[in-house]
Amino acid sequence: MFGGKAVPPRGAPGPTAYDMISKMDTLRALKEFHQSFILAVGEQNAANTGDTRIYASKRPLSGPPLVTISINIEGLSRIKEDILSNICKTRRCDVLCLQETHRTDAQSRPNIHGMELVSEIPHRQYGSCIFVRNDLKVISSYATNNNNIEIITLELSNCTVTSVYKPPGVDFDFSSTQNFNNKECKIVVGDFNSHSEKWGYPVTNADGERVEHWAMNNGLSLLLFDPKQSTSFNSKRWRSGTNPDNIFVTEKFRASCDKNILDAIPNTQHRPLILEVVPSIRVRKVPLKRRFNFKKANWNSFTAQMEKGIANIQPHPAEYGSFLNLLKTTSYSSIPRGCRQNYIPGFSDDLQQLYNNYMDSFNTNPFSDNTHKLGEELNSRIADCRRQTWCKTLEGVDMKRNSYKAWQLIRKLNCESQPKSLHTNVSPKQVAHVLIENGKPVNRIRQKKIIRCHNRETNIFQVPLRVDEIESALRLLMPRKSPGIDEVFNEQLLHLGPAAKMWITDLFNNVIVQERIPAIWKNQKSLQFANLERTLSAQNPIDQSHFCPFV
Repeated sequence: MFGGKAVPPRGAPGPTAYDMISKMDTLRALKEFHQSFILAVGEQNAANTGDTRIYASKRPLSGPPLVTISINIEGLSRIKEDILSNICKTRRCDVLCLQETHRTDAQSRPNIHGMELVSEIPHRQYGSCIFVRNDLKVISSYATNNNNIEIITLELSNCTVTSVYKPPGVDFDFSSTQNFNNKECKIVVGDFNSHSEKWGYPVTNADGERVEHWAMNNGLSLLLFDPKQSTSFNSKRWRSGTNPDNIFVTEKFRASCDKNILDAIPNTQHRPLILEVVPSIRVRKVPLKRRFNFKKANWNSFTAQMEKGIANIQPHPAEYGSFLNLLKTTSYSSIPRGCRQNYIPGFSDDLQQLYNNYMDSFNTNPFSDNTHKLGEELNSRIADCRRQTWCKTLEGVDMKRNSYKAWQLIRKLNCESQPKSLHTNVSPKQVAHVLIENGKPVNRIRQKKIIRCHNRETNIFQVPLRVDEIESALRLLMPRKSPGIDEVFNEQLLHLGPAAKMWITDLFNNVIVQERIPAIWKNQKSLQFANLERTLSAQNPIDQSHFCPFV
């Protein structure tokens, strides 16, 4: 009776159909939560590196030819296997290296859905294994385990991938496998448990020096340690982050490898490391933003179309809207409004054929000598183009003529980022209230009334404006300035023809004679600029009294 399994008394009612349905719903809900959790972790890992592509089941030719993921899993469980399977599918992983699997020979073998187990070193406290994609060809696989330092090397068609795990408290000693030097390109990943200033530690210990000497003797280079990236290990006990997990590649192919740190998975203090083999010529992705590109405008066509269309418009204030429509239509047909979303700085049309040859060789074999040679030649020629562009930029800087270009260059050299604009919830009524209060001061100084004599007054508007005066005023316009409400840019006015300039002269003269201006000139835009002293010191920074209007 005590401590045993409770047995219902004879005659008690058994589980009803409602109880069975509720249990099934509970199990179904737990299964859906488990699947949604795995999917959310995979999407978060993909978003950590800014990769928003939708991957298909078949690898496209434009994707990375080799993707390697390494993580100290700290005990491989069923849930971690499902999470790793989703990460490999999302990131299109080719080789997955795991350390500290904590699996012995008596336990079941590690299983990652979509991946194939190639080699394993079972151990109750440590343990390592390597998985590969199902259709990936592996030439050979060898492993060594000396003094609990676990090393597994896979020989692929173009390179070798090595997983290293060194337990803490053991001196680093790399025992090369039989196939470690079979390929020129070597990729070494794993948990080295060593300290060095090269990968973010304050001091270098003895194991760190041994790892540095080993890498130098084998022609390996540490792959892209960036202090801005997340640390690969976050200790819960010491509440600090370090980088015992590292990636080494052959120095010759360092420029073609990219390293990122993904988000951590549950019950693991280590973060996954991902290595992608990418072209050495990186393409910058620029968001599409519609704006006039005046550098590539066809100004001859623009001037000719304006000269032809301006003859059908009368120079009266009421026809100013027709002039704006003609200006916009002509600009849309003569001035590009797009931008290149895939951009390589310093790239020119002369390098297109060389770039195509390099990409063809890279997609065939990214580690071949021909690919390396073409990449070096392409990088050298792009560097020469960038150097020439830099010299032209310095020669063309003129603070007096175009200060915007000079200040923009200074901000880029200082790595200054544009400050984010403060979002304000200010209604038009509050803006009108502030304008009324600022427009009626309490202590107004009364001034003497000026009695005008119209017969004796003279002004410059008594004489009609001339075309040469309009041309002199247009020459004073500065490029790259913000337009007004009518969205007329200074670049457009500077490239007007004789007929268009004459039309503007007649328009101004008619405005003076008729004493009437176009309706759009009466419009204005009110902007709110925050008063930093009041905003920082006040409890409510969104109060309308902390903003000054600018019209």
